[in-house]
Amino acid sequence: MTRVAPTCSLGSQANAALVTALLLAAGCRANFDAQPDATPPDVASALVGCELHLRMEEPRWSDTAPDVLDACGQDDRGLAIGEVTTELDPERGRVGFFYGQGYVMVADSAGLRGGRGVTVSAWVRPLAPVGTPPAGLVAKRAATGAKAAYSLFLSRNAHLSSDIDSQDDRIEVPTTILPDRWTHLTLVYDGSAPKPKRVHTYQDGETTGQWSESSSQIPADFDAPLTIGYLPDEAAPDQYFRGRIDDVVLWSRALGDDEVAAWHAATRR
Repeated sequence: MTRVAPTCSLGSQANAALVTALLLAAGCRANFDAQPDATPPDVASALVGCELHLRMEEPRWSDTAPDVLDACGQDDRGLAIGEVTTELDPERGRVGFFYGQGYVMVADSAGLRGGRGVTVSAWVRPLAPVGTPPAGLVAKRAATGAKAAYSLFLSRNAHLSSDIDSQDDRIEVPTTILPDRWTHLTLVYDGSAPKPKRVHTYQDGETTGQWSESSSQIPADFDAPLTIGYLPDEAAPDQYFRGRIDDVVLWSRALGDDEVAAWHAATRR
């Protein structure tokens, strides 16, 4: 399969050990392959708490078998449903292409439910026009208010929006996500933090806000499947994302600012 070579640089600010492991996780093995006597660090340790990593690089997807592979080793495979496939992108290599009423569904597992902490990260490239209706990016809910653990979506204004544990404290970042360009979006929820500091949002590795959240823990019985490219809502069923998505990652912990920045740099193409 073809993959555009990743940018193998994280700058000087990130922790060296984390940088090395993240580069390896992103496919940046060149420096190590050039030194056969060097022992690469354990890639798995770079993704402590990783529950799902959909790289979207399979040559094709079937709608009858869960063949969207998980690179985190948890085997939480995704099933492609409807108008979704993979295609070659000139910047990022093979990516997920959501061109209509299609999405990827990952069956529920305990590691995906969030609990006291969760981080959701994805590269997205919306088609124009964006924002009408809202477009689901990553969501774990059955419908509005039904087993709604967390969701990441684009609002009608093409702003990054999010819900944690239902819709009581909806977040909308007042920055427009532009069409036809790649943007890296990250949501971090830390139920152990004080209420005003429980949610953080990031765009291209940089913080875009700190947000209040009432819930200190996502209920353990929120067992709806995870959807990529769709926001389930019985009253508004057309909340599909149209565009490209790549490198969807979910951690069962809250990443820190440096980790978010490092992961952004490691997965930039």
